Amino acid sequence: MRTKCILAAIVITVGTTISASADADVLHFSYLDEIHSANGTLTIGSVSTGLNGPGYNITGITGTFDGSEITELLGFAVCCRSPANNNILYLSEPFLDLAGVGFAVGIKNVNLFFEDSYLALVSTDSNVTSELSGPGTFTVTPITQTPLPGALSLFASGLSALGLLGWWRKRKDKAFAAAK
Repeated sequence: MRTKCILAAIVITVGTTISASADADVLHFSYLDEIHSANGTLTIGSVSTGLNGPGYNITGITGTFDGSEITELLGFAVCCRSPANNNILYLSEPFLDLAGVGFAVGIKNVNLFFEDSYLALVSTDSNVTSELSGPGTFTVTPITQTPLPGALSLFASGLSALGLLGWWRKRKDKAFAAAK
């Protein structure tokens, strides 16, 4: 009986987790100029206002820059020039604004931004030396995921409720039979 309760809790948790992960907005990005290349994924969140109007907050980044792993998304206004990165993505050209997106690659900070064309600014941790390159191309494409039905978590919850109801009825019947 205890196993059924645990199983029901697991089913509810998994169903809720699956429905939450299906709602993530993940996009593939790539950048290329004569010196640098980058590609990976961007996770976007809530709408925010950037220098070009409403856009989406970039909440995560994974991938590579010049063959090295991108280690983290930098916080707001950390990298590398003025205006410093605001980590906002627009869903139409230009995808980035003058502030751009900042991320770390080892001890280097990188700011990809748009100023008449896409540019990359690479600097050391101390921002003592900086290298500007471009013009480059920056593309963003949605990652096609097989969408899970929105009712999947509701189905899992209903199945769990039926399991709990069955367990409760058996327990009640046993208690009634023992009382006779």
